[in-house]
Amino acid sequence: MPLLRKLVHLLITFTISFQVTEKSVAEAWTSLTSQYKVSSNLAIVIAQCDLHNAIFSDGNDFPSHISNLNTKLVMTNNAGTKITDTDFCFIILSLLAGIVSSGH
Repeated sequence: MPLLRKLVHLLITFTISFQVTEKSVAEAWTSLTSQYKVSSNLAIVIAQCDLHNAIFSDGNDFPSHISNLNTKLVMTNNAGTKITDTDFCFIILSLLAGIVSSGH
């Protein structure tokens, strides 16, 4: 797990574990839902980064790479982002443009 993901995971765990100090159920619920929203936003950012930074190396199996991108797309959409088919095509094209421009 990359360092950034570990850090985000620790921050989420710390926030959820140690910041529920409210005295009523309503206060606790409000706190938990606001913390969930923060962790959901972080999950979206992480999922989007995973999708946009998926690297294809020359010599790797291209259909497997596309399958991996589709899996990352589903994970990103499940996290709360709605990436359209058109947006996904542009993501794939931008990743391929990076391969072409780097000479692979």
